[in-house]
Amino acid sequence: MSYIQEVDNSLEDLIKHGFCRLPSVKKLVDQTGVFEKCVNEMGSKTYMEGSRAQLDFLKTLGIYDNLPAKLYKIAQSKFNFSGPKTESYNVSRLVCPGDNSEGYRGHFDAHLFTLVIPVNIPSKDKKENRGQLNFFPNMRKHPRNELENVLGKIRYKKFASENGFIKLRDRHENYIEDFLDYRPLLFIGTTTLHGNAPVDISSSEKRLSFLSHYFDPAAYGLSAMLRKLRRR
Repeated sequence: MSYIQEVDNSLEDLIKHGFCRLPSVKKLVDQTGVFEKCVNEMGSKTYMEGSRAQLDFLKTLGIYDNLPAKLYKIAQSKFNFSGPKTESYNVSRLVCPGDNSEGYRGHFDAHLFTLVIPVNIPSKDKKENRGQLNFFPNMRKHPRNELENVLGKIRYKKFASENGFIKLRDRHENYIEDFLDYRPLLFIGTTTLHGNAPVDISSSEKRLSFLSHYFDPAAYGLSAMLRKLRRR
């Protein structure tokens, strides 16, 4: 059975719980040397859109050509989405030890679905932050329009800090994903508040993950405009 065929078994959880975990990519990451390829491509960048290493790996998994069609059916039935069937926004994220600017930047995504694929995760140490993903599924309802979306994002900005996340944990269901098992996480981006812990300076490893976003309900909204500006 191919990797993408195994994914089908997880999508029911995405609809039911707002997120799901996919089969581990640990062996595939090791076999392809994708970390070295991507780091060489990115250099000193923290984010890179459409890196060749990421796109090649998505194709190896069968995700690039097949996952959008599977998610599009859910987008149509659950969110009345009628945009392009193949819309995606792929970004490589490389965080170096001590880069605190990447810590606890809590936010909702503009796209309906977000896929996080772990590529290189710092070894486990209970005393350290290693860039763990903190996420709160179903924190808000899916916004009915772009104004509601922006206002909702502004409302939760006050929680975009470590203390803010701690406060939210007392009131809402929260998960902390360290990705040490190398299982990708797929969640509903518009309703899931999420943000990463920083990678502590004492860590000797960089953290690399591949982010894929699918289907922006407001293709001409604020988030889309910001993405265009970043590409310049």
